[in-house]
Amino acid sequence: MKIISKFFILFLMVSVTLSSCDNDDDPQPAEFALESLMSGTIDLYGSEVASNVPVEQEITATFSADVDESTISAITLTNGVIAVDITPTVNGKVVTFLPEGGLATGSSYKIDIATTLKSIEGVALKSTVSSTFLTEGIGLGTPPQSANQVLYIQFDGNVDDITGLHTADKATNTYTTDRFGRENRAGYFAGASSAGTGQIVNFPSGADLISASMTVSLWMKVDTTEYTDGASVASRGVFGLAAMNGYMCEFGFKNTEIRMGFHTDHINDGTQTIYATNWGNYWDNVDGNSFHNTWKHVVFVFDAATRTKSIYIDGVSIVDVLFELSDDGKWDLKGMALKELDGVIDAMSIGAKAGVGNTKPDWAIYDTAEDTFLGAMDDFRIFNNALQAAEVATLYNAEKAE
Repeated sequence: MKIISKFFILFLMVSVTLSSCDNDDDPQPAEFALESLMSGTIDLYGSEVASNVPVEQEITATFSADVDESTISAITLTNGVIAVDITPTVNGKVVTFLPEGGLATGSSYKIDIATTLKSIEGVALKSTVSSTFLTEGIGLGTPPQSANQVLYIQFDGNVDDITGLHTADKATNTYTTDRFGRENRAGYFAGASSAGTGQIVNFPSGADLISASMTVSLWMKVDTTEYTDGASVASRGVFGLAAMNGYMCEFGFKNTEIRMGFHTDHINDGTQTIYATNWGNYWDNVDGNSFHNTWKHVVFVFDAATRTKSIYIDGVSIVDVLFELSDDGKWDLKGMALKELDGVIDAMSIGAKAGVGNTKPDWAIYDTAEDTFLGAMDDFRIFNNALQAAEVATLYNAEKAE
């Protein structure tokens, strides 16, 4: 009996050992990791930040195992601080995606892949993935002092503010071909067919869109026959924040002479803000015919440090006005500011002289305006500082079509 017991115990030990060996031989789920991240032939997951990434090329992520489509939300794309909508497509180990309408030009994007992404075997991604890349063309990072931009509208089929600071509450413009020949990559404004019907892009809160020193940069194209003395409206609003109680730009012609003004309204004696309007900031030394159906780069600058207002066309200064209004400097223009007055609000409009809801002055009320912009615009930027002449030239050369 004792011998039988010993054999039985030995049998159990061998069985346990064999069972353990069988368990060790069970196949383990494969490790799940990203193998490559590509835009065409451009490696987005290399040691250096990829640049000149095509805006209409699908991004392809290849993994070490088939991807569980139900976890695909782990892949996200951002442009600056703006989340970009994507709808990834899964085909085994390969995931492809591209935002509707493509990527924005000249922009910094970031792809993040969280460990919540899983293989079809339920294995989580080995480690998080984060990859930054720069697209081809013009974007948020193109201009000098790009960090000082407080508004940037590319008009690439939408009116998103690429800085992430503002959201339009009204956008009635359409889209047209830009200066590079790309369809639906520039804004088009059809003017007003009657009072209050002008096509505009309105930003309801723009306290940071007016600052002591500031720069406004845009590209524009107009049919000059719509702006002559014989036209229904000879001068039209291009953009504005409270019109003369903040700032505004209007554009028009007299014969063939350009009449463009960047009107301001703020004198500060150091202890209080005294408001006095500066009109007459026009020029007549540029042939208006040069604007006819031609893209032009126009930049408006006010430099509080030098009390100088400047206007540039295609990188060249056309007018510089020094605001030294008294010998003792008391009444010199020292900084832009919004006039504190009932009816004046900080809404800013592209395509009109004041934002929607502003009621002073009465000739700039959107609901009654018939002099809204007629033409195309692109790459509209506002900076909270003054670009210098060399920086304006740099921006023009960076943004112009070759």
